[in-house]
Amino acid sequence: MKKLFWIYFLVFLILGCSNQDKGEKAMKEVKDLYGNTIGLDEKNQVIMKDYRYKRGTIFKDEPEREYFSDKSFLAREKLRRTKQLEEVQSILSSSPFYSYTPSYLNPSDSRDRSYFLEWRDLYLKEPLKGSIAPWSKEEKEYYLSLKSKKERYIYLVKRSGLKCAIIDIPQEAIGNAKEFPEITQRVEENRGTLKSYLHIGEWNLCAGILGDANGFIEAGEMANLGFKARAKQALILAIQLGVNIKDRIRNPLLILQDSYEVRGILDGERENPLKASIIENLAQSIQPDEYGMLPFIDEVIGVDWIMDFSVYDALGDTTNKLYKQVQAGKLLDPREAR
Repeated sequence: MKKLFWIYFLVFLILGCSNQDKGEKAMKEVKDLYGNTIGLDEKNQVIMKDYRYKRGTIFKDEPEREYFSDKSFLAREKLRRTKQLEEVQSILSSSPFYSYTPSYLNPSDSRDRSYFLEWRDLYLKEPLKGSIAPWSKEEKEYYLSLKSKKERYIYLVKRSGLKCAIIDIPQEAIGNAKEFPEITQRVEENRGTLKSYLHIGEWNLCAGILGDANGFIEAGEMANLGFKARAKQALILAIQLGVNIKDRIRNPLLILQDSYEVRGILDGERENPLKASIIENLAQSIQPDEYGMLPFIDEVIGVDWIMDFSVYDALGDTTNKLYKQVQAGKLLDPREAR
């Protein structure tokens, strides 16, 4: 999993190094994670541009170029970026989803009819409460037999299935930050990073797994780079753990309400005013258990299908474009009555 996380940042280092607009012609072309074309020469090495754009001009209609005079620097960069590209390709090709192509559904095409009916029954209806990852009677009994907040915290984190994507956190370290000072120190040193929203979100998720429940709230930052489902999963876990549950302003239930009422597709959700109203009432009335938790909240609010843009939304622009199309009525959720 760590490999799949770091691949995003290796790709950013390679973007823009194909040079087919001047001089050297590509003998071969490969695609990176985002579908960008990278040109290779006869030695299968990345073709480098001999310039970069001057800082302060990159957002202009015609950014200014600054050419490299040090040929040895370009040679070193060529080798370095070729090595990075090879690592990216190795990671991608080892994925079982490397050759995956989505199935595009045309409900009016009779050839797709049987598939459409199956797809409709699964996705075009609101999931029934208790139909996805339900609490069994035995599981509830076991959970309620746990007599400390720490034990229940550990159980809920494990039950969520959330894992730290950056570093390995052993099972025995879940909820036990003090007993694993080296791991905890590394996580704390990186929680405030400014590298990207994805970095911030993932490091905070790791902190949550170690025992700081607020980390699951901060993990929501990763949604800004497309990881909507993972961010929403962390938010639901924060609610179960009772983070700020009595706070009238920072209550995570109100964050969830906002998703359904205002943000919609920006959070990977379909706007649902009725559900937003139900959650708002819950935030005002629901009482946590004796440990300050709401472990069975998923049975009350149910679950939902989340639209995840993690492959296409590296720069945060895809979600905004989709949002504008939804607001203009040009793009409809399949569940819409229209």
